[in-house]
Order: sequence, then C-alpha cells, then structure tokens
Amino acid sequence: MNILDIKGYDVVNGPGIRMSIWTAGCNNHCSECWAKHTWNPKQGKPTSECLSDIEEILLNNKIDGVSILGGDPLYSTFNEDDSEDLIKILDLCKKYDKDVWIWSGYSLDDIYHKDKRILDKVDVMVEGKYDKDKRNLNLYYRGSSNQRIIFMHEPKSECNFKYYVCSFKDNGYSITEYNSDYDN
Repeated sequence: MNILDIKGYDVVNGPGIRMSIWTAGCNNHCSECWAKHTWNPKQGKPTSECLSDIEEILLNNKIDGVSILGGDPLYSTFNEDDSEDLIKILDLCKKYDKDVWIWSGYSLDDIYHKDKRILDKVDVMVEGKYDKDKRNLNLYYRGSSNQRIIFMHEPKSECNFKYYVCSFKDNGYSITEYNSDYDN
C-alpha cells in the first residue's frame, strides 16, 4: 500500500482534530469522484517509508483520532491479497490509543469475509461506493446517502447523524441502525 499524503491536522474527516492518511489505489472508479487523482496504486510512497512520520504525529496529544481515506485504503486487501501495511498503520494508531475511521467503497460484509482483522482494529467504517445519484452535501462524513457510518462498538458520545453499530458474534455479525430520522 502506498501513501499519498499525511495531514497532521484535519477537522473535516471525522470528529475532533485528526490526522488523515491518504492512500493510493482505487478500482471503484465512482462516477464524479472528487478524488480521481488517488486511483493509481503505484503513486506515493510505500507505507514502510511513512510509518515514522505517522508515529511522530500520533505522539501529539492534540490529535483525537486518525482518518484513513484515499483512493480506497482497502485496495491492497482486495486487489493484492495484502492487508499487512494497513494492519501496521492500525496497530500503530492503537498503540497511541487513537480513534480510527476508515472510508472504503467495499461493503462491511466483503471486508468481514476478506480480512476480519481490519474490523477488529478500527472504530468506524464509512462504507459504500460514492453514488452521484444519491449525492447529499448535508450528510455528515460521507458524500452520498447510500454510504453508511458503522461503529464497531457503541459510540463514546451522542451522534447527531444516522449511524449503525456492528455487533460481532461467533459466526458473523449484526448491524443496528440509530437516528434514522436525521438523514437518508
């Protein structure tokens, strides 16, 4: 997995002050995607060359969490059968007790069956491909109403947007919807 950019202060992509990590590679190629410049998986730097920069930012106590976006952070997982770089980043974030959000065009079900370790290490998945026909600029943390914000455990604070909570069971998971009246 290659990294395109690391931003030390991001207040748009998730709650609070966050570090955002922008990954290279996406084969979803959503119509009217605003980040087509992130689609090429060969651009950017290898994750191994970025880990020290990521750790330096994680040391900052003002950073509430980490947002991993792209491209698609799961591009390597689904196209190269390789989650190890993403797992290294997730483990590093957890070492510093940072809240982690990932945006991916892949569904929760696809991720669960491909590499459940990812879901065990993130706090929130914003899943689903961007759909230009369901575009809504008033939504929190997503561009179209088909995308879902899924917490892997109960949120720590009240949310004023529609979200889901995933509960893992022995042989699968269930999802419960909350705040359905807030948005589509």
